[in-house]
Amino acid sequence: MQLHELSILQKDSNLTLSITQPYNTSSSIKIEESIKNITANEVILITISMLQYGSTENIRYYEYIYVTKEMQSATTMSSILLYEFPELIPLVEKLVREKPLDDCDKLNLYEIAKAVGWNIEDVIDELKNLWKDPSERANKYREFFDRMYKEAIELVNKDSRQAAEKLWGAVIALIKLHTALKGIFIAHWSHGKLRKYINSNIEAKYRSIFHELITKSGELHRYFYEGEAYLDQETFRIYWNETIELINKAKEIIDKCL
Repeated sequence: MQLHELSILQKDSNLTLSITQPYNTSSSIKIEESIKNITANEVILITISMLQYGSTENIRYYEYIYVTKEMQSATTMSSILLYEFPELIPLVEKLVREKPLDDCDKLNLYEIAKAVGWNIEDVIDELKNLWKDPSERANKYREFFDRMYKEAIELVNKDSRQAAEKLWGAVIALIKLHTALKGIFIAHWSHGKLRKYINSNIEAKYRSIFHELITKSGELHRYFYEGEAYLDQETFRIYWNETIELINKAKEIIDKCL
């Protein structure tokens, strides 16, 4: 499917479905030109292609519905997200449309929450707002961080495993705050992508702080699941104190971006 073959499907007076190619930086311009005369309150921009049987001759295009009012950012982010994580397509569509989730959707939702240390409600809020300009979410990530960090501190002397997971979630929220301030979307449930983001978007002199922050807090994340079979209390306290110190350093760096 070439750009000049862009498909515009008018669903009703309030809804427009637009399909374009993934990973094309000029797609948003083409889309804006194509839909400028359509009288719809909401525009839906979805793009995904998947190879079938390993052959480029058998490319299948899937059309899914998402609501957005930010055409340019939606074009870029939906392409990356849907191409790399196609299993999330039905989940996000149902969350946006407030439809019931099936067992597979619930499992995917749980796995994301498990990976990032956030509660289900926070993950749902994140997925429902994937198509927004990342910078618009900065205050939300600050809110996530402040809440999770406070909960972690309050829990550390009562339930160290829960405290460890809350602190891991706070670290993820802090890094997401940095990505939002940079206006960059990142799939934060992929730990490898977090590290790639650090290498590409944080000043070289600060990168070791953020890498070490992920490493130390990651040990706390593992402790949440494995308990004292993995870390005894003395070792837990060492990782805890080191993570708190690194968080304070990272916050100072991020504050410079404000």
